Amino acid sequence: QLITSQHWSFISSVLTPSQSSMWFAPISGLTSVTSALAAICVGKLSAVWGIPGVVGAAGLFLAFSVIFGDIAYRVAEKH
Repeated sequence: QLITSQHWSFISSVLTPSQSSMWFAPISGLTSVTSALAAICVGKLSAVWGIPGVVGAAGLFLAFSVIFGDIAYRVAEKH
């Protein structure tokens, strides 16, 4: 949910209201499908890596998301 919130925050900061309304449905659909696929993958990965491995991977993905989100906001502020 945090990553989705970051995406929406970024999108609303760079798009106009009419552009945002055009992109809302496709992005919402994509995030819903992605969430379902992620849940399936977590179940399978936990059998291979164990719970500590899955939690560690989630932490790494979250850290990268924060870093890339920060970079994206900096780019958006310049343009």
